[in-house]
Amino acid sequence: MKKIIFLSFLSLFIYTIYGQEVKVDLDLIKKVAITEDYQSLMKRYQNNDTTLTLQDYTNLYYGQAFQKTYNGYSSHDSLSVLKKILNVKKDSLNIQRASSCINKILIESPFEIQLMLTAAYLAEKTNQPDIAKQWIYKYNMLIKTLLNSGIGKTHETAIIVIKVSDEYAFTNAIGLQVTSQALVNKNNKAYDLLKVANNNLGVTELYFDISLFFGKLF
Repeated sequence: MKKIIFLSFLSLFIYTIYGQEVKVDLDLIKKVAITEDYQSLMKRYQNNDTTLTLQDYTNLYYGQAFQKTYNGYSSHDSLSVLKKILNVKKDSLNIQRASSCINKILIESPFEIQLMLTAAYLAEKTNQPDIAKQWIYKYNMLIKTLLNSGIGKTHETAIIVIKVSDEYAFTNAIGLQVTSQALVNKNNKAYDLLKVANNNLGVTELYFDISLFFGKLF
């Protein structure tokens, strides 16, 4: 499954170089994010509606940055608990407890992208292929949303994220290994610059636009 995902995003990454499928207009997204339409989209998302478009996902993901509860620097309290649950030998893993913890996190923090792969894995282990497919679908759409915002080759084409962990979810999705992370300033705007190990894509570094949360007090 992981190999199939990697190959699909490798192709999508190359395709995206030639242009965006959906324009990421943060001013327009902000207007949508404070309306009932956004809450309606979120209900459809939580109910695993596969008719949601890439534009809908773009509004949903980036719209989080304009919610009153948003904090780009915070992480869900249960993530540390989940790490302890998962940090055991495979034959000692309490799958039910892990799944329950993950479901709680993803309900309250619906865009923990990397965690969706773990949710899919646990669903497969418990013979719930339909639930696994739901998580993989959301994962695919969110990675595509990030890909659509930019390809990250320069600061002008930086990938827009709403939290740092999404930078690593993106690099993992296209099979890149991060070797270092640095904060850089270009034209009085801050970016995260991730250096990556040698790879078949010929990518040496990726820029991420962190303006939705960098330097903001909560």
